[in-house]
Amino acid sequence: MPVDVFGRKLENKKKELKRGPPGAGYKFTPAGDYDVECKRLCNVASSTEPFDAVNLSTLTQAFEKHNVEKEKEIEDMLDELEKHIVEEKYSTIHFLEAKIGETKKDLEEMWRSELRKELSELKKDIGNWLVLVKSDIERTPNPETPKSNSHLQEDSNLVEKIIRKIL
Repeated sequence: MPVDVFGRKLENKKKELKRGPPGAGYKFTPAGDYDVECKRLCNVASSTEPFDAVNLSTLTQAFEKHNVEKEKEIEDMLDELEKHIVEEKYSTIHFLEAKIGETKKDLEEMWRSELRKELSELKKDIGNWLVLVKSDIERTPNPETPKSNSHLQEDSNLVEKIIRKIL
């Protein structure tokens, strides 16, 4: 073991950090990188190469530029989405209007058909009723109001005309 001039034992104190060149004031890590020992590095210039260190000002400008670009992209996407929604809305409205028109026509046609059937049945019922009335008029004159045969014939003819018009 080595001894100093006063006889003290010198311990082998190898530091893991190497000293930089005289006057530089930086220490190095075992990998050879600068070690600033958690101190601030001040007055760093703007980076010029892809792997240069950046200062806060350069980083802030880059973030702001990036944020502006992304906001513009988002606004453009929202505008496109709004246009698409409006187009889909109007397309859906036109589709539904067409379907409503078709349904309305179908319902009107169905109602007309049903009304024709009901009217036809009603005409038959009225015709049958009028035939019965005609036969009743011809068969049984009212004893309280004596009518001549000509009046009965007129009533019968009137009922027959009504039957022809209805049917």
